[in-house]
Amino acid sequence: MPKKVIITTAGRLHFNSLKMNAVDGRGCGGIGVALKDPALKIIFSLANKIVITGADAMLRKKVENFAKNFLLYIGVNRGINIKIIKFFPGKVGLGSGTQLGMSVGRGISLLYGKKISLRLIAEITKRAGISGIGYYAFSKGGLIVDGGYWMGKTEAKKTFADHNPTPPPLIARYSFPTNWKVLLLTPKKSLPKISSLDEAKLFIENTPVPMKEIGVICTNVLMGIIPSLQEKDYFKFIEYLSKIGNLGTKKVELELNYNLLNYFNNKFSNLLARKLIRLSANKYYWQVSSDSKVFEKKYPSRKIPFLMLSSLGTTFYSILLDGYHDFDYIKRELKRGLPNDWTVNLTSVNNRPAKIDILQ
Repeated sequence: MPKKVIITTAGRLHFNSLKMNAVDGRGCGGIGVALKDPALKIIFSLANKIVITGADAMLRKKVENFAKNFLLYIGVNRGINIKIIKFFPGKVGLGSGTQLGMSVGRGISLLYGKKISLRLIAEITKRAGISGIGYYAFSKGGLIVDGGYWMGKTEAKKTFADHNPTPPPLIARYSFPTNWKVLLLTPKKSLPKISSLDEAKLFIENTPVPMKEIGVICTNVLMGIIPSLQEKDYFKFIEYLSKIGNLGTKKVELELNYNLLNYFNNKFSNLLARKLIRLSANKYYWQVSSDSKVFEKKYPSRKIPFLMLSSLGTTFYSILLDGYHDFDYIKRELKRGLPNDWTVNLTSVNNRPAKIDILQ
């Protein structure tokens, strides 16, 4: 058996659900991306009892529960030493729970020489029962589209609030262009309004989403987001992604975060209102307006960037283009105006599965 197992993974962005309506028997589904940062790094080693170090008390307790349940399931009477080197808070829309559960299950199974599939780990730790984006972010990376679950009176998942016992199927997985960057505005800890949110109640009270609206979401994903990604057309990708950002149950989440969204949009507007500052022949701070004449020759005239909200959390994000947006300027200007309990992070999409190092 190995002496140590080190697992490094990161958060994910959930763009939107595809079909929050169980007509014809299938519902949920989703689209999102795996991130490179903020990262979660955990070191596992053998021990006679369960010892968790690092992070905060709430996260350590969550890891301890995952470890207890997993050790019990695989029939191991010994313990585990889990050292959390890097972590990010829960309830901010980055999917820390799934990354923790999958990491703990994978680390323990490798350390004790148990051949357990990632799918079974998700079932044991009760992950991927509402969405598969975090699960596939851990196992695949890239941009992910999952196929949801069978739903109904005779199915395990009867309502949108119920957890399905198994992960959803993977519809599609694509590598993300390395020059498309992700700007994150994230609270340093979960906000009371979100941490106390009754997720089950939110789903029950706001579903089913009308099929007409679902048609708009799915059409823009299938005939807009995915083709533009494959063609590496940043501007069209942004255009289609923005079209699904306030549809379905996402509308309710935006309403819950209206004051924050309005505050951050004002910050962006102040940047957009600045005159264009030309850095070189092909590099500018921002596009100022949709009819800007400056960009007609080199770029389509589309107003960017935009702010969107990752599902069930308070992380706002935008996707920027390297060589087109001045990242240092954007980060500096945003940091100047943000409260101290918020962070600005520029990261990338992780096109690989979680990194696992086994030390013999």
